[in-house]
Amino acid sequence: MNVAIVYKDTPDGKTAIQKALEIFRVYRVNAFVIEPKRLRSCETQNTCKGEGLEDLNFVLVLGGDGTLLAASRVFSRIGVPLLGVNIGGLGFITSVPYSWMSKLIEDIMNGDYTTENRTMISCKILGSERGEEYHALNDVVIHKGGALARIIDLIVLVDREELTTFRADGLIISTPTGSTAYNLSAGGPIVNPSLHTFIITPICPFTLTNRPIIVADESVIEIQMLKDREESVTLTIDGQVGLDFRYGESVILSKSKYYTKLIRPKDYSFYRVLKHKLGWGGRTLGDEGKGKC
Repeated sequence: MNVAIVYKDTPDGKTAIQKALEIFRVYRVNAFVIEPKRLRSCETQNTCKGEGLEDLNFVLVLGGDGTLLAASRVFSRIGVPLLGVNIGGLGFITSVPYSWMSKLIEDIMNGDYTTENRTMISCKILGSERGEEYHALNDVVIHKGGALARIIDLIVLVDREELTTFRADGLIISTPTGSTAYNLSAGGPIVNPSLHTFIITPICPFTLTNRPIIVADESVIEIQMLKDREESVTLTIDGQVGLDFRYGESVILSKSKYYTKLIRPKDYSFYRVLKHKLGWGGRTLGDEGKGKC
């Protein structure tokens, strides 16, 4: 069995690497570490082609959701599943605690696990000479740049039909996986990752009736700027890759041909993760007989 390890470049991340390598040696697994700088360079198409990444059985991701997002944009292209172990912050995608790592690797060795495919979103910018296609697991965000606090006007079309013009600080187009990220902070809904949808969420809209909307992930979303502006506008992929977005260009968003495959414990529950991470499920009243309305 061949396994790669990617990690968050922190003291905790480096400690976790040594622990993981010890576990893999017990099971006679061929494991090697991909340095963060090398992982970033692998995002360029074909940069790591021919290095044997296609032969991996899975990738162990030691970090938070950001580390897994970076890995997803590399390994989704070759169909290698990811096992996310949380040594970062909140960790909605890397929901497996570090203390469970040994047990889960043992389960994988015994075939006692499950996998799930997470939808990704494809992003192209037309009207420019760039021509690249980007793939995001969480979201694509268009937001204002520069030092001045001015709103931007973004025309949104869904399947070539004009939806509206959002006057806002920006716009989030999220997958269900990304619904618990920036989308949630901007007032968007939480969506079960098994649903086939995208979420369009304005950031601080000028018009209060501009609300988040859910569309089918088979839809093609097109976004244009209504007018030219002096200040820059930025488009970000998973909050990690930044591009300039210019007047006269069109952003085309659609369902990616790639999926991120995640390894999960057999008893994994999305709702249990929500309950734990968001602190749901506590009693809203005090002791019996107290706090009644």
